[in-house]
Amino acid sequence: GPYPFLYANNDFEGHRVRLGGKTNAKFSKKIEFSGYLAYGTQDNTFKHDLQARYIFNRRPWSEIRFKRHQDLEQLGLTTGSQGNNLFEAFSRWGKIRGPYTSTFHLGEYFRQLNKNFSIKTSFQQTNFNFHFPFEYFLADNTTKSGLNSSELSVSLRFSKDEVFVVSNNSRTSLGSKK
Repeated sequence: GPYPFLYANNDFEGHRVRLGGKTNAKFSKKIEFSGYLAYGTQDNTFKHDLQARYIFNRRPWSEIRFKRHQDLEQLGLTTGSQGNNLFEAFSRWGKIRGPYTSTFHLGEYFRQLNKNFSIKTSFQQTNFNFHFPFEYFLADNTTKSGLNSSELSVSLRFSKDEVFVVSNNSRTSLGSKK
């Protein structure tokens, strides 16, 4: 799932089939696994997204998450950035413009410090492998075609009297009390 991602057809991957899933609280109230596996018949390549999350506490909420992702992306349309699953699913149909393979590893720790403050620390390493002509010059005037990125972030968040709904292993903000 989600259903709109089960099948697509485009000029780079050919027929693309994707199956995914996610565990729920019946599996475990502390551990959650999610992910998908996709395959393109024209590029003969498997793509995947695998995630494991461990919930240390629910009050105050604290968790650790690890993720590995490798999939075909389009320049300007990063997976998950659109906030619209239907748009993202249909963007995999037809002509893929600026195709590249994105591979990243993510480790993240989140903790709700109190009712108003939370902190998140994450490390992400990403590799971009372009499937179109792309090169840039290095300091010694040689060229390189791929990109690698490493990011470390620490964010402190303040939200006065924020209210959350916890259902199974999901936590959703309802915003702040007025």
